[in-house]
Amino acid sequence: MRAPELGGGALLDLGVYPVSFAHLILGMPEHVRAWAKIGPEGTDENTGIIFGYDSGALAALTSGMLGQTALGATVSGTKGRIVLEPPFFRPDRFTLDRDGAEPEVVEVPRTGLGYLHEAAEVQRCLREGLTESPLVPHAVTIQVMDLLDQIRDQIGVSYK
Repeated sequence: MRAPELGGGALLDLGVYPVSFAHLILGMPEHVRAWAKIGPEGTDENTGIIFGYDSGALAALTSGMLGQTALGATVSGTKGRIVLEPPFFRPDRFTLDRDGAEPEVVEVPRTGLGYLHEAAEVQRCLREGLTESPLVPHAVTIQVMDLLDQIRDQIGVSYK
């Protein structure tokens, strides 16, 4: 978890989830700012990230190994918000809170611990002879990795 030679730290272990989620919802940000508490091993223990978009949208993200975070997520817009129950990366339900309406809780049946869908998509792509999934093309993965590298550079973490 903390060994730099193994890619340790909060960013790569936990931060990839909120970074990927923000990218899924808002796309590639025009501005990235990040801060972190670096531990004695040289890896990040707590990291805070802000993505800024020229549209005016913002994404406020955190990842940490020092405290127990809520693991929820909220997507807010001009007509309401969606609150994803913890853990947001594999929720059982979410709440749709529209302006002027009673909040609506939507149950989402889940099979397995969250990786089942990824495995099924890999199997589907292999059966169809696809070298990449149209659901998450290589370009999206590269953009998320670019964001993680920008954050890592800003917080001063090196995995050498």
